[in-house]
Amino acid sequence: EGFSVYESESLSEGLIQAGSVKPDLIILDLMLPGMDGETICKKLREMNVTTPILILTARDEVDTKVDLLLSGADDYLVKPFEIPELMVKQKLYQL
Repeated sequence: EGFSVYESESLSEGLIQAGSVKPDLIILDLMLPGMDGETICKKLREMNVTTPILILTARDEVDTKVDLLLSGADDYLVKPFEIPELMVKQKLYQL
């Protein structure tokens, strides 16, 4: 689709990239080793990262979605998903 994608191998690398690369959108999986995506989302917002954050999650409970949005996420996408669904999400942020 013409996007440049940066992947992070670790939490620290991802936090550094989010602050230095200044991506147009952060796609953050909720289930990560070492620290969950919700905590990472909070840390990004504490670092004043204003980039929209799209959380990927297999959890679709309303409470989970509300907690994620209150933690600083801009949106979420429930796994499994299809690429056209992701493309619609990115259009919301005019990328």
